[in-house]
Amino acid sequence: MPLKSTQFGLVLSLLGGASACSGSPLAVSGGATDSGVPIAALVGSVDLTQAPASLEMTCDRDVGSLALKLPCEVGQNIQGQNRDELGFNEVECHATSSGQPIVWSLLLVFSQILQHSDRSVTFPNAVQASPNQSVEYLPPPPDAMPTNIGGELFNVSQAEGTISFARIDSPGRAFSGSLKGTFSWTGTTGSTFSCEVNGPFWGAPGGFL
Repeated sequence: MPLKSTQFGLVLSLLGGASACSGSPLAVSGGATDSGVPIAALVGSVDLTQAPASLEMTCDRDVGSLALKLPCEVGQNIQGQNRDELGFNEVECHATSSGQPIVWSLLLVFSQILQHSDRSVTFPNAVQASPNQSVEYLPPPPDAMPTNIGGELFNVSQAEGTISFARIDSPGRAFSGSLKGTFSWTGTTGSTFSCEVNGPFWGAPGGFL
């Protein structure tokens, strides 16, 4: 979904002078996450035909089947002229439930991620004031939609965890890796529950900025 102009100005001011990714290959190194996916990213093509159809959530109460539809959609580069390459992009994730609403969106600064490929991205994180601190993740725009769960509408009220990238396709605006985290849901009546995710996390090009 398009970012509102005020959000657009805010996130660009927070980014400051973030440099664009070079697109040159990065060697895979370092350890692995709990799911076995290497933390370091390797720049190259991503075979989206191998992407799993969903990432299941394990919740602390019976809410039926709840999952993120994969791959999530990667919007066009907000920063710079190369719109079809990864730089600073919104990622939108839909639910597999009826209507496939957007239930989680996030802003990832791939130009920074590619410069620090030996570590995973933690979210949410505070934007650092120091110019020596990288800004890899920014708070998402409020474009998530309510999801009907057991007859009540719920939204993701908080998400925290880590994303580890195994492969990043900058020209193709795609990635593969893993997501480990906790999603808290709040309903229209104030009822809440939380879900754990730990598994594959893939992104494919989306038709939005």
